[in-house]
Amino acid sequence: MEILDEKNEKQWKDFISKQSCVPPQSTISWKNVISKTYKNCEPIYYINIKDKIVKTIFPFFLVKSKIFGNRLISQPFIDIGGPLGEFDKNFIIGVIENLKRKFEKDLKGIEIRINNFLSDYEKICECLLKEGFKEIPKKNQLILELENEEILWNKFDRITKKGIKKAKKSRLEIREIKDKKEITNFYKLYLNNMKHFGVPQNSLKFFLNLSKSEIFKGLNCYKERELVASIIGLYTKDYIYIGFNVSKQEYLKYRANDLLYWEIIKWAIKKGIKYFDFGQCEANAKEGTHAAGIYKFKKKWLGKLYNKTYFYYSLEKKSEDGSLIKENKKDKLIETWKKLPSSVIKILGPKICSQLAL
Repeated sequence: MEILDEKNEKQWKDFISKQSCVPPQSTISWKNVISKTYKNCEPIYYINIKDKIVKTIFPFFLVKSKIFGNRLISQPFIDIGGPLGEFDKNFIIGVIENLKRKFEKDLKGIEIRINNFLSDYEKICECLLKEGFKEIPKKNQLILELENEEILWNKFDRITKKGIKKAKKSRLEIREIKDKKEITNFYKLYLNNMKHFGVPQNSLKFFLNLSKSEIFKGLNCYKERELVASIIGLYTKDYIYIGFNVSKQEYLKYRANDLLYWEIIKWAIKKGIKYFDFGQCEANAKEGTHAAGIYKFKKKWLGKLYNKTYFYYSLEKKSEDGSLIKENKKDKLIETWKKLPSSVIKILGPKICSQLAL
């Protein structure tokens, strides 16, 4: 077992290049984006080496927070993390024990985010439960196995096709997010969306750093020079994860999101990417809620539903389930955040977001 440093970084990259179905959060690029953006987030990446060959990797970040307590997370700011590669019970246990010894005095807990898309999901779950982790179900994810564009199109139902066709007739303009101007345009829309939902936002610096990485793919959609929707995906050679999708409510009738998703799906197919991860959704959301609408929109693209699970090991009795904010307080905090002036949110949002690491 080794810790990632400059000496073995090439081994990590070589391992990633030879693996199939690598999520973007397992890459060095993701590590660099978080490290450069948030000073309170320290990468601690473990490597399992046998006979000079990397067999498994297990990335973590130490997320430091005076408000919420210090936590070790695999991985922050994204839906899933966990180990990647050959399942090795002794390696996983060794990593956990090493983390406990190293950070026990100053740590609130250890959080590992995984889903049952992982081939060794059951083995990893069993291992973590035996190590004293608590299993916390956390909504769902829809993942589509990509195939030929024509075959996929023919599988879509009439409503899905109608939405894409309507978007194409609406004289929408798609621009790739390649420069600071397009990132800044996206960020203004993203900031408004996050304020509307009452959630602290990532910093502009985060997106600027992300846009310079090799895992970034972003599209902005304009209607008569007005930015109406954006989508950002993070990708590797055979996996793409949709991390951000924002839009203007008053322009939804033009179906810009339908066009953006179809364009990025077609791009992924041409790129040879095998799996398209639509990100978090809530299959059991209450009918008529925003969450139910998101699930309905993502479901129509024919992805398979997977369960997202967080495993939490508490080092303090007060927070055995890893909750940073109690459920009965969340609604009040969301409503309060919505009412704050935009000038205040611009300053406070990234600071709180960096410590929540959701």
